[in-house]
Amino acid sequence: MITTNMWGNVNPDIGATREKQLAVEFVRPALNKGARLLRHYDTTESAHRIIRAILDNRRAALQVQQELVDEKREFDRTTVGEEISREVDESARKLEQEIEELQDVLETVRGREKETRLQLESEIAELRETIKKLTNGSRNMNADYKRKKVEAVKKFASLRSPVGVSISCIIAGALYYYFLA
Repeated sequence: MITTNMWGNVNPDIGATREKQLAVEFVRPALNKGARLLRHYDTTESAHRIIRAILDNRRAALQVQQELVDEKREFDRTTVGEEISREVDESARKLEQEIEELQDVLETVRGREKETRLQLESEIAELRETIKKLTNGSRNMNADYKRKKVEAVKKFASLRSPVGVSISCIIAGALYYYFLA
């Protein structure tokens, strides 16, 4: 369910235009796979209608949920974790290549123009720092996932019984927004 809000504060025609743009430009893949776009009119009735739609919705586990919960994989061993690692590695390789090119240029100007040399050295240092941040971020995925999972379980534990919300679904949604959004 994708819910738009503030319908009580917007001209209905403008809201409908924005909603159509959202559906066409931003959430089309989700809608094509069965997601629904609902409106929240800033009323209790509207909120109840949305909750009923969610509760009536057939449950479907996300691939990352199946891998984390059913297969008990560490986050960096899930499909999404491996893809993130692959992208980080690819970015690091490109940055290393850029460093090599800058070092080649640096060798040609070494001794000639001190200012140019200092600028190139600064760029190389910045690229090395970027690589360090990327690889450290990648290494910390599991720790971040575990910490966020504990936080999410604590935060949403009260919702589990009365509403029937799947904690793993909430965690997967939080992870999606943390890592991909």
